Amino acid sequence: MKRLLRLNGLRTTAPVRSLRLRSGQAGQARLGRTVVLLIWYALLAAPGYGGAIQRTPLGLAKRWRPNTPIPYVVNPGGVPGFTGELQRLVVVGAIDDSFRAWTEIPGAAIVFTNAGVSSQTNAAVDGTSLISFQDTAFQFSPGVLGVALVVSATAPGPTQVGSRVINAEFEGQILDVDIVFNPRPPGNTPFSPVGANNTIDLVSVAIHEVGHLLGLDHTGVFSSIMNPFSESGAGIASRILQLDDTVTAASLYPAATFAADRGTIAGLISSSTGARVKSAHVIAVSTTGGVPVASQLSGPDGSYEIKGLPPGSYRILVEPLDGPISLGNFPGFYADGSANFASTFFGGLTTPALATVIAGQTFVPSADVTLPARPADILNIDALGTSTQTPTGTSFLFGAAPLFLPRGRSYQVFVTGPNQTSDTNLTQTGAGITGGATTGASLPNGQPIRQQTVTLSATATLGPSNLSLSNSGSASFFPGGLVATVNPSISPPVREGAGFTSNVTPGAIVSIFGTDLALGRGPQGTELAVATPLPTSMGGVSVKVGDRFAPLFFVSPTQINAMIPFEITGASADITVVTGPNAAGNTVTASLSPTAPGIFFVNLEGRQQGAILNGSDNTLTVPAGSPLGHPARPGEVVVIFASGLGPVSPVLPSGLAAGAGGTTIPTLTTPPRVLIGGQQATIQFAGLAPGFVGLYQVNAVVPSNTAANPAVPVQITTAQGQTSNLVTIAVSP
Repeated sequence: MKRLLRLNGLRTTAPVRSLRLRSGQAGQARLGRTVVLLIWYALLAAPGYGGAIQRTPLGLAKRWRPNTPIPYVVNPGGVPGFTGELQRLVVVGAIDDSFRAWTEIPGAAIVFTNAGVSSQTNAAVDGTSLISFQDTAFQFSPGVLGVALVVSATAPGPTQVGSRVINAEFEGQILDVDIVFNPRPPGNTPFSPVGANNTIDLVSVAIHEVGHLLGLDHTGVFSSIMNPFSESGAGIASRILQLDDTVTAASLYPAATFAADRGTIAGLISSSTGARVKSAHVIAVSTTGGVPVASQLSGPDGSYEIKGLPPGSYRILVEPLDGPISLGNFPGFYADGSANFASTFFGGLTTPALATVIAGQTFVPSADVTLPARPADILNIDALGTSTQTPTGTSFLFGAAPLFLPRGRSYQVFVTGPNQTSDTNLTQTGAGITGGATTGASLPNGQPIRQQTVTLSATATLGPSNLSLSNSGSASFFPGGLVATVNPSISPPVREGAGFTSNVTPGAIVSIFGTDLALGRGPQGTELAVATPLPTSMGGVSVKVGDRFAPLFFVSPTQINAMIPFEITGASADITVVTGPNAAGNTVTASLSPTAPGIFFVNLEGRQQGAILNGSDNTLTVPAGSPLGHPARPGEVVVIFASGLGPVSPVLPSGLAAGAGGTTIPTLTTPPRVLIGGQQATIQFAGLAPGFVGLYQVNAVVPSNTAANPAVPVQITTAQGQTSNLVTIAVSP
């Protein structure tokens, strides 16, 4: 269950809100031949011996049948501002993106199938996994954003799920999961799939809930999507699956080669008196960059096992769940565990030993850890934040959430918590991250803090790392507390993507150039959109245009192609590449024209050959002899592809392909004028290209008296008076 609350923070400007997710409730229902276990999850823990995976009461992992596509249906109604037929398709696309994030995990065999749109509003135990925003039957506790209701078999064999009988192959097999968003979110703050201001990020919440649908539970690593706290309220939250998420998911649904490529660290956790310790948070921290790679909780016999680790050396950190993530976030099986000990490493707090993971093997000897007794004046980080000097004073932004910090900058980082002394120091482990001297200070309410200047180099390793607070008596850790992001720098101007002019308009395809714009994943560092509606986040970034995210075509470290949303109004719009909550690059203001026509082209023998097709066979209108096509003829139709031609009717939500769901193809409200060889051409169609996003298509007839020429000029002038770039086509007699 996901809760929205105001952070315990002070700021000289507006207060900050974050999402906190707390426990759900559990119950059993006897249905048919066998018993199924129905539990509702969101950001909460379930019984088991590995805190990142849901478990049955006997400690068996909950999971779907392996190597089988997992179907789901979506009822997209009920999201404010997205209630129309076409707008609902944007919601469906956002949900699809949330599922797709889990299918892209390296080494995991996870496949989902969108089984269609459903009119069902309420969750039900029926063998169909539903995503709904309109459930009126479920009783949401105050502050809850959404829940995942997980139905699993308590024994193998025929199991009746609603009116269906499913033959469960094993205990813990997941049979049905419904994800239900609160139709009345806290504070009436609406969900948004496009990052609108003052909304809750629908995609981030959905990614987390899909993790529960898969059988993942909570983690104590703050940077992970499955942690119990998440920021939102400004429409921006992290949508990135970190290693702790991906390793856990791949271990639960391994591809054929996963186990052979990865290794395991296992051991026993004991107290200073020799008693076995339950519910200790055990984290495998890479010695390269201090990355929290994966974590688990110890079982009732003190044992733990962290699977799926990439080969390499690790330090094993063991910490109590004593806040901000606490045993209260892990109800049920782990609630009666212990947090009455101090943090330490395998080998000792000041002399940690290394555990070397070899592919296909378990670390030998076992990484057993004896925990030190808990001192009375133990350190414990309550909150983590940054302070910024403003013309009116100091702004403090903090909470129980990680800091997303663009690299190449310095930040004043601080922590709150009890028992701070003058020798209490902050330490970071990330590669390329350095900290200055730790000093004491106070918040405006007098609460003491420890602070230091933290600098991320321009080449700092991207991703999460740990932060700790220590003195001679104890240490407190904030796993995944710092997340280094790219530092996007847009080089103005933002250019219209066809003619490459600096004129842009709502609905236009644009190219954004700069440095460190995205993570650089994928072939040649480029990530391409693979489905429509287009996603609003890729490569660890989103592009905020005005008050909403732009649909993205592709992202790379030096260029992003996006669409200026149709919904943007006004004479200008601020454009910013966002890397996470309260993290972004520079802002460029783009002037908006009524239209910004541009014709797509390719360079051909020094000419700007238009991306213009022969209507008869869809080949390029190029000179004779070219393998790409042939010349057009007078009186024939040519198909011109362009950008930025202006408003269309019916209005199409940004990111959707024209004609999506069998809907009407939008046409221009006022047709443009097309000149071919200086003569006005007859237009047969002017609108959006069917099946494409943001691409305009104009079908024009080559004037009958156009002279033969391998480079006949073509230009478009919109009804609003803006003229496109000049391109050419070949015309034969």
